[in-house]
Amino acid sequence: MLTAPEQWNPAAPGIGMAEPSLRFAARLIDTLLFFMLWFLMMLAGTGISAAVGGGEIEGTASNVFTVFYVFNFFLLPLLLEWSQVTLWGRSLGKLILNLWVVRADGGGRVTAGRALVRALLYAPGHTNLINWLLPWSLTNVLWSLRDKTFRQCLHDKAAGTVVVQVRG
Repeated sequence: MLTAPEQWNPAAPGIGMAEPSLRFAARLIDTLLFFMLWFLMMLAGTGISAAVGGGEIEGTASNVFTVFYVFNFFLLPLLLEWSQVTLWGRSLGKLILNLWVVRADGGGRVTAGRALVRALLYAPGHTNLINWLLPWSLTNVLWSLRDKTFRQCLHDKAAGTVVVQVRG
């Protein structure tokens, strides 16, 4: 088991790799936390829209609500995933379970660009749970069961990242 995420070494990939079940648990925690934030943001958007429209969501108020909806549905998940991995090297679910996202070429910190690729290929999947049924989403997350060496999902492969477990 690793004591720090930068200790992960691609020459000995089995040491410190996160189990798929832990990754799933972390994503489930992330999904629940995201849903709570999404709900609060949509509630705020509804309240602001109603205030702008004098109690009605029509005209300008409808436009305000649309902006909130589009932001919450498309941009919020990307921003959350990207910012957490860029700033902390992990999401809140991974933080709770002592998992880290590191570079596949040597265990170093993930760059903002790699975090963006990772977010673009995966974050939309937890905005709406129906997206989990789409072929891409299933193939993406189940790929780690096929990849015996690095246990990478397809979004990890594209971004050049792996998820490791660090002793807490």
